[in-house]
Amino acid sequence: MVSIVLYRPDIAKLQECLDSVYLCRLNWRLHLIDNSEQPLDEAFLKALDTRVTYTFGQGNVGFGAGHNLKIAEHVQKARYWLVLNPDAYFGEGLLEELVKRMDADPAIGLCIPHIQNPDGSTQLVNKRLPTPEVFVARKLDWMLRIPVVKNILNHRLDMFVLKDMDLHRPLICPFISGCFMFFRGSMLAELKGYDERYFLYMEDLDISRRAAQRGLNVVFSDIACHHHWERAAYKNRKLFRILVDSCIAYFRKWGWPLDFERMAMNRRVRYYEGPEVKDRRVTV
Repeated sequence: MVSIVLYRPDIAKLQECLDSVYLCRLNWRLHLIDNSEQPLDEAFLKALDTRVTYTFGQGNVGFGAGHNLKIAEHVQKARYWLVLNPDAYFGEGLLEELVKRMDADPAIGLCIPHIQNPDGSTQLVNKRLPTPEVFVARKLDWMLRIPVVKNILNHRLDMFVLKDMDLHRPLICPFISGCFMFFRGSMLAELKGYDERYFLYMEDLDISRRAAQRGLNVVFSDIACHHHWERAAYKNRKLFRILVDSCIAYFRKWGWPLDFERMAMNRRVRYYEGPEVKDRRVTV
């Protein structure tokens, strides 16, 4: 099962994304959930693969709530579920390979391939769990032009985006990017989808953390997906305000400076060496 939430999508990028899914030889269904004010062009909709369903008319309910519309309805029937951004694309065989690897290790509840820019460079999108000061400094990057702040936080920022790790090796980390989240169906059902207190942003951090409480979050760094990373919150004041609200909601839920679970999860970041034992579970 695949779900993609849309809001005023770039049609060329969306088609590139859909064409990637169409390459998959497995049995799949894809749900387009459109939060836009106007539906997609009728000619575009008529050209969709018959395995694609299109949902429109719910209004702009938000990213997580949009996915939840279909997760609630279909997750019990899904062996695997891919939450995909409409500006991501990948090559033939990637989904089959992820299924093969997830089948081989039942401890993996959530995974992602190596995320690259269209030019092939690495996107630093998978991370450790953030502390409040690291998150604020990352979003307000002008702070890092202050020498004292830069000296204090640079190392923490590097650790946050896993610069201390070899990103070309498979990793276990607690924060998986929302652009491509490949869930085991039973894990997503257990999580009950996204926390809808986040309208936009931080919902991927929240659900990643909850998945990491129950199993392994793995980055398979030897296979790649490309992503047109817009970082729109840095360019749009309204989106930046939404980001701030989501950030506050996240730290209210999980804790501000004193978050001992965060510390434990971040210490567990390591290289993934493959299956170890059957039904291995990770707890904190």
